[in-house]
Amino acid sequence: MYLTESAGMLLSTVYCARRAFPFSTWGEGVFILAQNAVLLGLLWRYRAGRRRRDAAAAAVGAAGLAAALAVGVDVGTLGALQVAAIPVVNVGARLPQMALNWRRKSVGEQSIVTLALQWAGNLARVFTTLVQVRDGVVLGGSIASTVVNGVLVGQWLWYTKYRGGKRAGGGGGGKDVGEPVASR
Repeated sequence: MYLTESAGMLLSTVYCARRAFPFSTWGEGVFILAQNAVLLGLLWRYRAGRRRRDAAAAAVGAAGLAAALAVGVDVGTLGALQVAAIPVVNVGARLPQMALNWRRKSVGEQSIVTLALQWAGNLARVFTTLVQVRDGVVLGGSIASTVVNGVLVGQWLWYTKYRGGKRAGGGGGGKDVGEPVASR
């Protein structure tokens, strides 16, 4: 999930910077990219074997992608890439977690605070996009993220509040019950 989100965030950040949108509309992307780099580094550091090689390949690929996007791709192509990435990045990164929650009829150890803050941030992003840049590409990605994070909030409310308060469980047992998809 973090790798997919990082690729999407990189694309979105470069697109907005190249379109000369106000920093307030895309600046958090720089910090989210740094945060995801740390998280990915920690995840890959504590996983053995082939995943470390995969991490090195991903880092090289990300650096190449960043360089290509920053200087070598025109803004129209960046916009088309961003539109194409919406189903993969904004929706696809969350689908595995939503499907896991559905199968288990549980949200596991997901925190409502984290989910609600992500959703609120998406709502704020929709507002700032409408007010400051009025760009359909950015707005589409923001709305897609708002919807999928809203579904996760809805799942948390449904499975914890309206289905008897169980957070972990729903089948499987063992260490990974309720474990978020991104942490595996």
